[in-house]
Amino acid sequence: MARIRDIRIVALEFAVPDDQAYGMARGLTARRGGGLVILETDEGIEGIGEAWGPTRITAEYLALVKPYFVGTSVFAQRGIAQTIFAKHYHFGIQNQLVSLPIPITGGGSFGNAVVNAGKTNYWGFELEGRFAVTNHLTLDGSFGYVKTSPQDFPQVSSTGANANAAALFTPGYAPKYTANAGVSYVRELGGSTRLTARVGYNYTSSFWMFGNPITSP
Repeated sequence: MARIRDIRIVALEFAVPDDQAYGMARGLTARRGGGLVILETDEGIEGIGEAWGPTRITAEYLALVKPYFVGTSVFAQRGIAQTIFAKHYHFGIQNQLVSLPIPITGGGSFGNAVVNAGKTNYWGFELEGRFAVTNHLTLDGSFGYVKTSPQDFPQVSSTGANANAAALFTPGYAPKYTANAGVSYVRELGGSTRLTARVGYNYTSSFWMFGNPITSP
């Protein structure tokens, strides 16, 4: 049975042409980083995967987890037995475009105008963990919280005047709470055959699908 002998990463980088520097990049720079993760076995067989993002960070992570995998069977990998991760974040989003409904005077209906969506701040944290009860049974779960704070949201009146309606604006697709819990059972049946069973539960608190409560009919 093949066993893992080494795990390494080959760094890759690509410079996007100037006229496409921000194409599908969401504001990132013109250089993209990534890498190929290579897993080598004692039988000379190599497996290749991919990693996106700064390769220096990925290489440090691989060096951290490598001792947990070297010497083990390639058919018996379920991750590190006990792990707990926690992180917090804060970021602001601004200069987006949004289509706002505008009441038409005397018409009893709405028109639309595309305006700058202003700015919204987000604060939150995430906590996730995994615990191996036995060699076959694993528990895992996670919890997330996010608080949104709109700072600027222009509202256009029927006269064309702009006003800041941030106090009335609720960002869409931003649930305040998310959580999940699960139980996994894995047993090797011999060779490359594995039996896997999992039961899980996911929770997402209520959230707005559209930030403006006034919708066009």
